[in-house]
Amino acid sequence: MVHLTLKNLGLLSLLLTFTLNVNASEYWTGGIGLESRQEAPQKNTRFEFFDQSRAYIADIDFTITNSTGDTLVEGLATGPWLILELPDGLYTFTGIQRETKEQRRHPFSARQGQPQTHRIQY
Repeated sequence: MVHLTLKNLGLLSLLLTFTLNVNASEYWTGGIGLESRQEAPQKNTRFEFFDQSRAYIADIDFTITNSTGDTLVEGLATGPWLILELPDGLYTFTGIQRETKEQRRHPFSARQGQPQTHRIQY
């Protein structure tokens, strides 16, 4: 049996908040058409995916890991833009384009208040 006091609940709440902030589980993907781009959220990390002819592409299975190799977020970018908020740190983006099976790996850093765009060519 676990007994939680208010002191314990405060610490538990702090730990849960920290975990949710580090595990950037929410992301936005889109960018097809002007309306979709206007709806894009303002976050500190954005990826744009394109092919050799510089045309936007989609359907990228992706994983973002931190500097210790822990997976923070993974999913499918159904549009040419992937946008998320990450805490300050060093990360690696790994993506596989579903149609061609090409894989890309891109180390990057994130900083609060300093939006960055990473362009990944397949």
